[in-house]
Formats: sequence, structure tokens, C-alpha cells
Amino acid sequence: MRRESMSPSSSRSPSSEEKEETEYLPDEELPSEEDVEGLEEAVPQEEEEIHDECLEKYQEVHEDAMEEMRLPLEVVEEARQALNHFISLSNRDAAGEAIYAAIFDSAPSLHSFFKTPRSVMAMRFMNGVVTLMSVAHDPAALKLEVESVGFRHLEREVTPSRVAIFRDAIVELLDMELPNGLCTKAKLGIQAILNYCGGGYIYIRKNYSARIKIIQRSWRIANNKAGDEEEEEEQAKEQDEQVDKAAEGSVADFIKSKSDDLPLGKDETGRSRSKFKSESSMSTAATELKVSIGRPVACADLEADDESFAVGDMVLIQTGKYKSCQGEVIQISSSSKVKVRRRCGDGRKGDGKTWWYKPGQVEEIDDSEEEEEPVEPQEALPDISLIMDDDFRSKHKLCDRYKDLPPVDPRATPPRLNGRPVVRRGQSFRLQLQLSATKSADVRLLQGGQMGKAELRGGEIHVEIPAWAPVGEYEVLALDSKDATLATFGFIVIFNPFSCPSCPEYSDQHQEYLDGNEGLLFQGLSDHYTANHWYHEPFRAANLLIALKLLDWLPMMLRGDLTAVTRYLTNAVGDKVCFGKWGEGDYAGGKPDWGYKCRSKKYVKRRAEKWAHTCHDPTSWTSSSPILEKHWGLVQSGVPSAVQYCQCFVFSGVLTTIGRTLGIATRSVTNFQSAHDVNSDRGVSKFFFTTPTGVWEPVEFSDTLCPAWCESAKKAKKKKCNLKRCSSALRRGVGFTGRCKACIPCVPCESREDSIWSFHVWNEMYYARGNGQEWQALDATPQEMSGGKFQMGPASVPEVRHGKSDCYDTDFVIGEVNGDTKLYVYQVPNLDEDTKQKAIEKGEFMLHSGDPLFLGIRWYMDPFGDPYNTVGYKVVTKKPGQIAKSCWKNPSDCQDEELDLTPSYKQCPHAEGRQPFCAAGYSKTKPQCAEPGADEESLLQQEDEMFQEGNSSYQVVHRSLHELTGDSDDVKAEFSAFVPKTIELDHDLPLQITFTNTGSEQRTVRIAITSLGCDYRGMPVITMQTRRKKYAMKLPLDGLETLLQREVELGPRETKVFQHVVPAENLSGELLETLEVNAAEGTFFLQFHVSAHVLETGQTFGHQPRRHLVEVPTTFAEMFLFNAAVMGFSNSIWMQLVLDQFDNIVTNVANSYRLQEECDVLTLVLAKHRGPIKLPEFKAVTLASLRSLLPQDWDTHHEVAWNWLWENVERMLRLQINPKAYDMALENFVLSLDEKTLMTLRRGIYAEFFATAPAGQDFFKQSTTRLFFIADKVIEMTTGIFKDPRTMVEDISALGLRHVAYEIPTELFSPFVSAAVQVMSGLTTDETASSAFRWSLTLVSKILVRTCLEGSTIVMKAINTNEQKALQKAIAVAPRGKRAMELLEIRVGTQTISPLYWALESGSLNSAKAMITDLLTIRADRDNYYYGCDDLFRRHPEVMHKLCVEAPTLLTVLLDGLLWRSRKSLRGTRRVNYFVKHLLQDDKRQFNQALEWLVEFKDPKVISHSVVALFTDMLWSRLAIYYFLLGRLYFLSTLCVFAVSQAILPSAEPTEQENVLVFVCRCYIYLGSMCFLLVRQLRLCYRDVKDRSFSRPFGVPVPEHMCSITGMGYIALFWTLLVMCTQEPILWCLGDEGLLFNTTCPKGLERADAYAALSCVAMLLYCGLVLDLSILSMRLSAFVLVCGGVIAEVGLFLMAAAFLIISFALGISSLSHQSSGFEGLDRSAYALCSIMLGILPSYHLDDMQEHVGVVITVAIFVIFISIFLLNLLVAQLNQAYQVIFPDMQGYARLTRASVIVSVVEQAAQPRWNRFLDSLKLEHKLEFEEGDVGIAGGIQVTEPSWAHPTTVDSIVRFGGSTSTNMPWPEDDRLYGDDDRFERLEKLIVRCSKGKKSRSKLSGTGDTSSRMESGGGSIKSGSSNDSD
Repeated sequence: MRRESMSPSSSRSPSSEEKEETEYLPDEELPSEEDVEGLEEAVPQEEEEIHDECLEKYQEVHEDAMEEMRLPLEVVEEARQALNHFISLSNRDAAGEAIYAAIFDSAPSLHSFFKTPRSVMAMRFMNGVVTLMSVAHDPAALKLEVESVGFRHLEREVTPSRVAIFRDAIVELLDMELPNGLCTKAKLGIQAILNYCGGGYIYIRKNYSARIKIIQRSWRIANNKAGDEEEEEEQAKEQDEQVDKAAEGSVADFIKSKSDDLPLGKDETGRSRSKFKSESSMSTAATELKVSIGRPVACADLEADDESFAVGDMVLIQTGKYKSCQGEVIQISSSSKVKVRRRCGDGRKGDGKTWWYKPGQVEEIDDSEEEEEPVEPQEALPDISLIMDDDFRSKHKLCDRYKDLPPVDPRATPPRLNGRPVVRRGQSFRLQLQLSATKSADVRLLQGGQMGKAELRGGEIHVEIPAWAPVGEYEVLALDSKDATLATFGFIVIFNPFSCPSCPEYSDQHQEYLDGNEGLLFQGLSDHYTANHWYHEPFRAANLLIALKLLDWLPMMLRGDLTAVTRYLTNAVGDKVCFGKWGEGDYAGGKPDWGYKCRSKKYVKRRAEKWAHTCHDPTSWTSSSPILEKHWGLVQSGVPSAVQYCQCFVFSGVLTTIGRTLGIATRSVTNFQSAHDVNSDRGVSKFFFTTPTGVWEPVEFSDTLCPAWCESAKKAKKKKCNLKRCSSALRRGVGFTGRCKACIPCVPCESREDSIWSFHVWNEMYYARGNGQEWQALDATPQEMSGGKFQMGPASVPEVRHGKSDCYDTDFVIGEVNGDTKLYVYQVPNLDEDTKQKAIEKGEFMLHSGDPLFLGIRWYMDPFGDPYNTVGYKVVTKKPGQIAKSCWKNPSDCQDEELDLTPSYKQCPHAEGRQPFCAAGYSKTKPQCAEPGADEESLLQQEDEMFQEGNSSYQVVHRSLHELTGDSDDVKAEFSAFVPKTIELDHDLPLQITFTNTGSEQRTVRIAITSLGCDYRGMPVITMQTRRKKYAMKLPLDGLETLLQREVELGPRETKVFQHVVPAENLSGELLETLEVNAAEGTFFLQFHVSAHVLETGQTFGHQPRRHLVEVPTTFAEMFLFNAAVMGFSNSIWMQLVLDQFDNIVTNVANSYRLQEECDVLTLVLAKHRGPIKLPEFKAVTLASLRSLLPQDWDTHHEVAWNWLWENVERMLRLQINPKAYDMALENFVLSLDEKTLMTLRRGIYAEFFATAPAGQDFFKQSTTRLFFIADKVIEMTTGIFKDPRTMVEDISALGLRHVAYEIPTELFSPFVSAAVQVMSGLTTDETASSAFRWSLTLVSKILVRTCLEGSTIVMKAINTNEQKALQKAIAVAPRGKRAMELLEIRVGTQTISPLYWALESGSLNSAKAMITDLLTIRADRDNYYYGCDDLFRRHPEVMHKLCVEAPTLLTVLLDGLLWRSRKSLRGTRRVNYFVKHLLQDDKRQFNQALEWLVEFKDPKVISHSVVALFTDMLWSRLAIYYFLLGRLYFLSTLCVFAVSQAILPSAEPTEQENVLVFVCRCYIYLGSMCFLLVRQLRLCYRDVKDRSFSRPFGVPVPEHMCSITGMGYIALFWTLLVMCTQEPILWCLGDEGLLFNTTCPKGLERADAYAALSCVAMLLYCGLVLDLSILSMRLSAFVLVCGGVIAEVGLFLMAAAFLIISFALGISSLSHQSSGFEGLDRSAYALCSIMLGILPSYHLDDMQEHVGVVITVAIFVIFISIFLLNLLVAQLNQAYQVIFPDMQGYARLTRASVIVSVVEQAAQPRWNRFLDSLKLEHKLEFEEGDVGIAGGIQVTEPSWAHPTTVDSIVRFGGSTSTNMPWPEDDRLYGDDDRFERLEKLIVRCSKGKKSRSKLSGTGDTSSRMESGGGSIKSGSSNDSD
């Protein structure tokens, strides 16, 4: 049997495969003797006969039906005790081995089933038998267990004869091993249970295996449709044949065992029915508490003959009066069993049977009168309160709708009203006053002084807000007679569009645009667009308060000026609220300039305070509230507040919300084909190249068209172009006469950024500005600067329509909706890049030879004749009223919801009927507009656009291009069918053009077609960019060519259709990925350009259609969303919630426990959804999606199977509890707990748990506070599962994996849950809260147990033993292809745990060593090499750091595993492979931190390891040494200059030239070296402070770099140079006469000695700091380090010498003598020091001889110094050298490695990449000649004598090469003791087998069955043993 998963349930026990460890079966699991006696009294005698008949019935295998089996309780008890006794004879493992051997030896024909390793199989057999016995007393649980195991063995060909073999083997084993054998009852019971189990397997396989396999196989194919279907089918067949992929549980029959808890029903009066439930059991494999049997079932769901009414069910019900499902009234006087006589369904009297009712089958009858609800005490009235009557509501319309709503993100803390009312300006309101001492009142605008009028009238305050009042936060002050504030009342003032006719915002006709919550933002192409829904929520208080906070940046008095407010908001939204991003995508990461760093969801989950730091694709936003909320969160966290990322439609949606919440009528407006006019000439420039052959090619990047000389006025002057004088002509593109003609090439410089957006969304706000009430256009998208800021508007829409220039930015809007088109065509001989560049420099724009195209020509329509490409094709907004259902269902079906505003913006709204007077033309003048609130001097001085010279006229062109070109127009072209409306990926793309020759002569048409990928701004998508050039994404049209060229021959009056098909492979998914990288999802398109040139006449046609890309769904999720949109369910958010979990549901279709768990979680998720949920709709979309994905495979069998699945899932979802009621009840209970009650709950849980399961005390050994913490976490999880189910499931799964590592027995979860439920139930009378706690804690425990069991592996068990041999045996059974990951990852759902890391963290270093050794052992078969290095570093890239911290002793083990040495030598050398790839680079090809971690570890032996030495030497010699010397070059130069200036040049009689040279050198030192050192120190200090890298000598924090010897040397040098500069004699002598820069002036001489001393110190410091160059040689570096290591000994000597000198000097000074050399302490010490150094003058010795005391003292001193201390110093130095020298090479390497780490990080990326490429790490290395092995290393040779090797380190195996097979057993794992033990077991097994055969020969029925069935037994073909 195979274990998959297990989770506890309130009425069942887990499957046999769901336990790794199971304790002995407790006797108390059965009902007590009293219960049994009561049952015998209550049940008639014939029921006993039924049980006996049942026992006799199941002495045979029954495969035709699967019903609940009810065995006598005493039979079950006997069988259970027999099994317990058998286990107790040895241990569980031995018992499992015995069962395995018995079954294996019983029938050789079954050996083909035994493919799983023996130890695993033995464990599964043992667990399976124990689990069956543990649930045998519960028929429903036993049936569920058999179903679950049976569904996991659908591939096993189970037959009755094989069941008999298994059964008899187990029974005979128990009978033989037990001392007294099996008693009759135990034998009959075990046989019945095993027969029932085997029959169930057969029944399930017959009835459900086909459905399960269909579902599993079709699901695999549906989610891999994009691949090769044949390959997918083959893979599906292979997976179907594997046991591991077989089904895992029941669905249909599982539903019959009712749900744990049901919603409370209601009676006719609407009163909730009561439910009385005993504690639910939560059985694991072997431990089950004594609880009532049965589940609560709603009466309406029960039938008369339902199995749940079977006789014999026991339950204890509380006293009271009840009514049963059938209507009988039952009076319960005491706690007893409920029994009544029931009537049959037809009304006849029952048959006399006694029916036992269960909880939920009866409902309580409440005879008492309804109690009156207690009257809550009224709160005290506030001092000031608002009088909100009808008068207030009429004056302040809609203000009562502003509410503090829960935040969109639970982690957000948006501002709140906190009871403050919202009022409108220009009106009054009244306040109720409770303070009698109030004498007056005042109204103030917060931060703005008095504003408005407040009068005290009796007990009320009348407040009036003027019509001009600024919007914002106000307060009313109640004042006493001394004007002291008694109380305040806050309120919010907003604009008043309803009841203030004098207010500019007054609007009585635009209610929709003031309070509308749902909006539509139209997006797409002019001929194919959709409407995206947007939620504004204008009455969410947080949106209002955030909008007011934005106005804090606006001067106070301007907050009442609508022009100022709205203009400012366009800047604030685009600058402070939303961060715009177009192109250069990856909208989920990065850190833009002036933005914050995008954080991942995983990071935010860990750092909750960073919840707002995520980034989003602009198309993912559907509401303004989340954006404003995130903006507020960013403001609170102190980072840039603009939410990342937004585009025009998002800017517009947010501004609409802000406008409406402030009380301004606002709407979003979409303009299709919106021009972006950069140079404000109301026109858009387009650039093309054309060849004499007629090929037109659009310029991809117009910003490359500006010649370099046009950027400089000086260079332009050389070209005879006056840029300043001709600026107007350049901007307009006209007037190039006279001197400006030379400036023509510079025309693109002014308009190179012009573009036409496929759509652009801005806003309109309705208010009065100059010309009365009208709509004003405003745009929050930051496009162009206006008034020094990115802002646009307000521009009067009527003025835009009439083409009048007005304030503000009217010309820009005119250009957007009505701009003309200007064509610039460069004629080139060919399309080479050099040729194009020359044409750009010349700037010759012409249509054909000699005919300048653009000298004032403007096209007011599309030059190529396509009306859909006309600028301002259509301007629309959402019309007032509710959105139609059809639009909700299908965003493409919203044409009826749009309001066409094109006539409001354009005099000629229809593209087809435009006339010349419709052209935008130029504006003659620009008005001088002042910013709102600005004085006269700050007018926006805009240049007068009147033409100053030349011809100022322009020509309006209304003909298409082909009408202007050529000598004849006899050829017609039809482009209407050129390209389909949408382009599908992975499908052929047909192109078609129809040509007609209306003339009488032959015509040849040359066609050229290109296609660019563009974002919705019309900007090409960049696929690659260098410093010189950008490369646009082009669609290959002709093979791999992006330019399609063809010729069409047309005879006279002939019509031909040109056709071409772009193959599907050119429209692959990679194309979509390329576009998505640089454009937000769904905002990109393909821009085609078609040019057709008639060779004979020169007639030219053009066509530029735009088309969206449609990705055909290839997976179920994609197809589901597609079909949901088509079927009208695109806005059914709940479907997405189900879809997110549907994969888990389908993949666990055969695992009933997991399926129930998934449905439980889904129930909680769906409970969070607001709105109706129609589950049948999901089934309809699912079936439609599957039919689309499996068109060839789908048949009636698939239809039946998937209908069966969903019907059962839907039934499970409908039978669930009421999460909302449970959530509220449980939350109220938890909130009601005070500290005392909470303490009682904590203590009670553990007291009850330890009483129930004493073994649990061995696992709860922590302190009481820790146990209380765990109890608190339990309570937190029970409430959290209702709040955020999916997040909590992830957290619980992670917790479960940690319990796997702790090896917590899963059977302890059940008593813990029961204990918690029992204690909690005693603390509340709320049955709903108790049920909620029970249900949620049961679900939590299910997930925990399942995670523990799915994550439990034999590897984890071996780790806990900390024995290498145990771990080696455990991993030996793993498939060779998965062996490495078995040691590195255990995955349950989305959670993982690393066995290797757990071994390190738990201290199991022996196991960890064995794991690393196993991973880095190279194994090989004939086909493949297996080496876990890549897996290790891919799973744990930081493993080196982990080992440095947790297990330093294993570093050498890991490094040893990274090299391979050949045991063969060739010509005195041997091959050595160093696999150092992952030590050099990470997965992103960046420098790996491994070396940095080794340097921080500071172990000289590890750093000297040959692997580390190799790659550090390579890094040093090939890369680091260059940067190191480059960095030291400057310091060396300053040292040389310093030496020249201080030691070489100065002389006794310097010349003036020498003085000048010395001065120059010293200036270089002070300005170059000293300043360099200062900058270096500041930079290092900043880095240390930023990284908080401090050392704390004597407790004082000091930047870390200052504590190193080198750092202190640099600091000392800097200060020395600084002091030298202050003492510089040259500077002090600058004013004196004499030689220039002399140093001999009096002031200079005064400082000469100090300066010289400082110079000496600086020179020594310079030379000392040069010592770090010693790392260029390892020997030299080691010598320097040796010197540094032994210098401490010299220091000790000097300290001792100083002590002796001072001591003897004091002694000599105490003598009475006349020796002049030893007079006083100072002279004595000096003399002794001179004696020690041997430099004492001889005359002092002569003088000393006259004084005997001095001579003796000095002699003693000499003995101590010369004989003792000096020899001791020699000995110390010798010993220190011997100790230090062996590690000196290592320390030298550490020094070099630290330099490598510091300099490699500064290396340029291209140089680093070249270094990696030179190593060829991706090439496979040879092991031996012709034996190509593994990549990722470097091969070198070494002398054969260096490391003698006689054993091949590659472990090679023969036999099968399948990656699914484990490696053959390695004899090295077994010692002599193991071999003897195995031999002994073999002998015992043989003897038992002989005894079994002798017994079998004496049995009649059994042997006959075996013989009859033996012939029919066929060897299975599965991959598992069970």
C-alpha cells in the first residue's frame, strides 16, 4: 500500500498510508462496558443475529457492492488486541518486516508487485493493517478508509484469489507468532476486515477507475496543450502506468458520509434550529477518543430509508423537548439515548424497530416566551453634535453618504473621518450645543485661520460657509466669555454643485458624474476597442481625506479656486499619486529614478510594514481606492509616494475619483488616435525613407533624425543656419526661404517626439471659467511641461472645438483631437544604414525628384486614406445611467454605453466627411496666461508665434497620397481586406490587397510591407539597444525577412488579388513575450506599413493599419477565462476564486481527505465574496473549456466523468458550514476573553491534553510561557483561517513541515484538538462559537497532519538518528534521477523544507556530512553521469555561508567533493577536475559571495584548500590584479612625489628652480594625496554607517574600516599631512624677500624642526602602507605576515626591558654617588637604555667605575637584559615562528582573497563576462580520454606524486540505466554485523515459510481457493508493490 496524505476529521480516521508512526491501539477507543450493556438492552435480540450474519458474510470476498460493514464490538476488540500483542513482541519495524516477508513468500506469482524498496513497503503494510483495525468499530470510517486506499490502487489488478493470499498470509503469521495463537473471534474479525478491504478495492476499480483516469489524463493534456499532442499523450500513458500517479481517494461515496458541520436550519417561524453535537472525533491511525458516533444532518436532506437512520447508532443528547425529522415530539427528562417508533413514508405504522436519532436529526422546541432584548445604556451626549435633519440633507446633498469603510488592504491604515461630518460650501448648518458656559463660537480652517461665520443661538450654533471658502478640514470652536476654547467640533468642507448657484462648480444636470461609482474607460484601437470597468467609490471617506491632503501643497486661499485646484490636481496625481511608465517593461520589479524599489509579494509578506511597496502592471488596476490607499501607505513610510505603475487610463480614473469626492462633476474621456504634439504647432510629424524603386519605409525611431550639428548653435552657424532666428520656421516646418533654407535638415529636431497614440484617456470637469458653465479638459498624464510643471488644463472644450488658443493648454488639446499630419520623406538610393544617415545630414525631403514634399503642406486627414487613422477619430465617455448587463459580461459589447463627444471637440466629427476648413492649422498668437494665484510678473511668457520672415502660409491638402503622386491615377488599390481584425498567435496570418488597372496599358506594381511591434503610444518596442542604436521588434513576414517585397503585373483593365500568408511559426508566443517586456499587458499592437508603387507612372499608395494580438489559450486557466468572457461571466469574480483552487481539486480527485480539505478552504474563500454565487455556471464554463482543449479526445465518457466530478464538488461545497456566522461568533468569543479567562483556557488545554494523551508530555517539554504562546497561536489560527484562508493554509503548511523535522507523532494532534474544544466549550454558552472553534481547529489539524505525513520521509527520520549509515540506507532507495533532491527538498504544496539545512540546524552533523558526501559523489551508468553539485547550489546558493556559520567542520567535506582526481597517470601527470562554477558565479552570472563568506570565516586552512586556491588564483591572475594595481597606482605616484619633495630635492643651498619644483610637488601632495585620503575616508565612513558596520572598542561605536591596521594607517597619514600643511615653511615664507618659495625665513625656520619630524612620520606611514603590495607574491606576503605575527613577542620584550630600566634607574638614583652619567632618574634611565643598546659613551663607564654600588647595579641589569631577556626573546621568536609559519600561506591567501572580493565587485560587467566565457564552464570535462563527463569545472594537470590515488572516485554501476531506478545496493554500507543479521533473518524466514506451507496443506477451503485462483493470477505491470 502506498501512503499519500492524511488529515484528521471529526468523524473518520485517516488512511493506512497516511501514517509513518502509529502507537499501539488503545483499548479505550471502543464504547465503555456500560454503553455496550445499554446497547444490548435497547437493541432487540435479532440484531445480534444480524451482526453474526454480517461476520459470516464477510468470511468471503464480496466485490459486487460496497456497504458499511458492522462487526460485533467484541470481535473488533479481540482482533485489535491480537494485533497489539503481535506488535509488542518486538517493535513496529520488525512487525512490518514480518508481514512483508509473509506476503512476499506466500505466492511467487505476486513478486512483480513488489517494486518499492522493502523498508518502505514494510512500513506501509504495517500502517495499513493498524489503520484498518483502528477504525473497524466505526462502519462509516472503515468504509471511507477502504475507499481512500482503494482509489490509490486503481492500477492494481486485485482479484479475490489474490486477496485470499494476502489475507491468509497475515492471519497465519499472527497465528504462528502469537504465543497462544489467534482466538476464534480475533481470527474471524481479521479475516472479515481484510476480505472487506479487498472486496472494496475490486469494487472501486470496477466502478470508478475509468472516470478517475479520464479526469487525470484529460487534465494533464488540457494544461499542456501548447506542446506536441502526441508527446503529451505518450507522457500521459506513461504516467497512467505509474503507481505514483494512481488515484488517491473517493468522491461520490465519500459524500454519503455527511459533512462535519451544517448550517443551522430554520423552522417555520424563522427561529434558528438548535444543534446538539458531542465532541467530534478526530482520529488518526491508531488513536481515537471516545465520542458520539454520527454527524449532524439537516432533516430536509434525509430520506426514510437513509443509511444514517440505521439501528444501533448511539448518541447522548441533552435534556429538553425535541421534534424529530418525522414530526414526533420527544420529551427527554434526563441524558439518555433517543428512541422512538417511526412511521414509514406512506404513513403506515412502523415495523416495530427502534430508531436511534443522531444530533441534527432532532430540533429543540422552545416553549418559553421570547425574552426582551436588554436595553443598552445610552452613551453620554457629546458637547457638540451635528443636527442632521431634512434641512441639512437638502442643503448638503449626498454628504451623509461619506463613510469610513474598511481598507481595501487589511494592512493599510488610511485616514478616517472619525465622526466628522462632510458639508458643502455656500450653505449653513446647525450644531447642537451641550455646554451652558459657551458665550460665542468661531469657525476656523485648520492651518488657515478664521473662515466662515458661526453664531450662537440658544442651545445651537449656526454655521455658515461662504461660497468662496477653500475646501479642507474645518473646526467650530465653542468659546467662553474670555474666548477660551471649551470644545471643538471638526468637519470637512467640499465643493457644492447642488445647492449653490453662485458657486462655479454648480451643476444641476450631471448627477451621474458626481456620485457615480461605476465607470467605463474605453481603450484599444479606433476600429476595435473595449470598455474596462472602473470603480470610483467617491463616498469612501479615505479617498476624500487623501484628496484633501494632496491639496496641502496648494496655497490655502487657492483651495477655493476651481481653476487652481483642478490644474494643481493634474500635477499632483501624475507626480505624487501615480508613477507613469511606458515601455522598458517588467512592471513588477526594479527601482525607477525618483521612485521606490519594487518589492515582491514574498518580501512584503515578511515585512508587513512594506505592504505598499509592490509594483503593478497598469492594466491590473480596476479601482482608484487601492491606488490612493497605497499612496497613503507610501506617504506614511517616508518613500516616494507615487504608486508604481500607471498609464493614462489609470491617471484618468484616479482623477475622476478625486474630482467626484471633492464635489466636482468629473468624467473620463477617451480619444482614439490621439496626437501627442510636442512642439505645439497643432500638427504631428511622420518620417519615411523612400527609394527610387518606390519602397517606402517608416522611420522606426524619429529621435535619431536630428543631425548632430543641429544641437549646437556654433556648429549650425558653420552650416550657415541661424537656429535662433529660424526657430519659428523649424517648429512649424514652413517659411524656409532666404537664410533659413540651410536649416531644413534640423526640422526633425523640433518634432521628432511627435506620435499618435492609439488611444488616450483624460478628464473633463464641469465648472465656470470665464465663459460660463462648461466642460473643461484636464489631463493628469505627465506628457509635456506647462508652467514649469507636468500639468495640463483646464482647457475649455468649446474653445477647443473652435480652434481658439486660450488658457490653459488649449492648443495641446486641439492638437490631440484635431491635429494635422505632416509628412517628411527622405529619398535614398537604398535602405542601407549609412545611406540613411547621409540623407538625414542633408535633410532633403521630397516626394519624387525635384518636388519638395513639405513646404507648408498639412494633411487634415490620414495621408494614406484610412479614416480609422485620422487624428481624433472618436472621442467618447460613459453615458449617464446604469451599465447594461451585456457590457458587464462582455467589455467589447459596450457601444450602447458610450456617449460620443466628438462633436463637442471637432467641427467635423466624421473622418469620412472632413473638409479643408476642419483643419487645425496654426495658432496665430499665444495668449499670455498667468498661473492661478500668480502676480503679473510671473506670466507664462510664451513666444509670439507670428511668422517673422518668409512665406507664412501653409497648404491644406485633402487628397490622399496616391492622388498627389504619379502622372496618372489609373491604378486603384483596395486595402479593406489587407489584414484580419485581430491577429491570433500560433495561427497563419493572411494578407491580401486587390489592385485594379482601369487604364489601357500594362502596369507593374511593386509592393513593400513591414510590421512593427508598438505600444499604445505608437512607440516601437525595443528588442535590443546599444550605445549607438536601438533595434525595434519587427515581425518576420517572408521567412526570416522583415521586409516583404513583391511585384504584381496588371494587364489593361485587369484586377488581381495579391495574397501572402505569414506562417504561424512567425507568430509564436515569443513574439508576445517580446511585446509584453516593453508594454503593459494588452496595450500593444502590430503597426503595418504597406507601400505600393506603380513603376510606369510613379503613383504611390500607402496603408498603415494597426492590429491587436490575440493569444489563443493553451492551458485550462487561459481557456477558462476566455470562455468566461465569451459566455458573459467575465465579471464573476467568484469564478476566479474557484479557478485558483481548481487545480488542487482536480489533482486530488482520488484523495477524499485532501479533496474535502480543499473544499473546506474554498468554502471559506467564497464566503469572502460579496454577491451571488452560481456554481452551475462554473461547470458550464469548465466543460466548454475542456471541450476546446481536447477536441479530438472529448467524448461522452469525458462528459460523464467531469459532470460526476463537479456535481460531487458542488455538493460538498453546498454541505459546508456558514463561515460568516462562524467567523463572527468566534471573533466575538475571542474578543470577550479577558486575561484571567484566557489563562484558564491556556492551562485547561494542556491539563486536558496531558490527561488524555500522557505521551504528549514528552514532546511539550518547554517552559510554561512557551506552551502558553503555542496555545495563543492555536487560537489565532482558528480565527485567522476565516479571515484569510489561503494565506493561513500556507502558514499552517509551513508550520507542518517544521513539525516533520521535529518528528512530532501525528496521533497527538487528535487529543490536542479534542482537549482544546472541550475546554473552550466550557467557557462559552454560544453553541455557534463552539462549533466554529471545533470546525476551524479540525481543519487546521487536518492541514497540519497532512503536511506532516506528506513531508515525512525516511531521510528525515534518518537525520534524527544522526548516523551516517542510517542516512545512507535511507537514501539508497531513492530513484537515481531524484536522489539529490530527496536530500535537498521536501515539498508540500507551495511550502518546502530542506533536509540538509534541517540536519545542520538541528546539530545532526554526521547526517549532514553523509548528505554532502552523497550529493558530491559522482555516480555513473552507461548513459548518464549523476552529480549533485548543480542541484545543491541551485537549491542552496548560500550553502557556503550556512556551513561557515552552522558547521565549519563540513566545509572541507564540501570542498573535497568539488574535485575529481584520476587514478591513472600519463607521463608523470594526472588529470584533476575542479568543479568551481558555483563558487565563481551565481545563477545570474554575477560574482558569487562564496569567497566573501570564506574571507569572513578567516580560516587559513579552508582558504588554502586546493579548490579555493585554484579559483582564487585564477581570479587574481586574470582579473583582480589589474584592478588592484590600477587602484594602487595613484597612491604609488603620491609616494614617489612625496619622496622627491621631502628627501631627494631639498638641499642646503637650493636654487630657485629647485624651490619651484619642491613647491609643485608639495602642492600635489596636499591637494592630491591629502584630499584623496579625505574623500576615501568619508566614502568608507558613509558605507559603514549606511551598513551599520561598527566595531566597539571600549564600548564606543567606531566605523569598522577604522579598526583595521590599514585603516588606522590611512587616517594617521591624513592627519599627519594636514598638520604638515599647517606647518609648511614655504607657506610661512611666501611674503618674505629672497628666492621664490624659500624656506629660510624666520617663521619658516621656527617650524622647520616640527615639519621635519612630521615629514619623517609621513614618510614612514607611506612606506608602511605600501606593504599591502606584498600580496603580489604569496611568499613575500607570508613573510610580511610572519613579521607581523612575531612582532608581538618583541613588544613583550620591550615592555619587560622598559620595566627593568625604570626599576634599576630608580635604584641607581637612590645610591649615593657622584657619577655624572647616572645623576637623577632621567640620566640613569638614559644610561641604562644606552647600555642595553650598546651605545653608551666610554667616558661614562670610566666615571662609573669609581662607584662600586653603581657598578654592581649596572652589572645585575646587564645580566637580566643581555643574558636573560635577550635569550628569552630569541626563544620566543623561534617558538612563535614555528607556530605561525604553517598557517602563514593561509593567512596570505586570506589577505589576497579579501582584496579579490573588494576589487572584483568593481569590475565592469563586460570584463567579468569575458572572464567567465574564457573559463568555458559550460563545456563538459573529460574524465579519461574519450570519456566526456560533467560541465561546470576547470581541468588541470598535476604531478602524479602530488596526491597518489588508487581508487576511482566515480562510482560506476551496470544494469538498468533508467532514471527512475535506484542505484544497486552498495555493499560498502553494510559491515559484518549487518551481514550476520541479514543471514539470521533469512534463516528464520525460510523456517517460517516451511511451517506455513505445512499448515496450508492441511486447510481445505483456503488451499482450494488458492489453487483455483492461482492459475488466474497474472503478474502485474505496475511500478509499486501494492
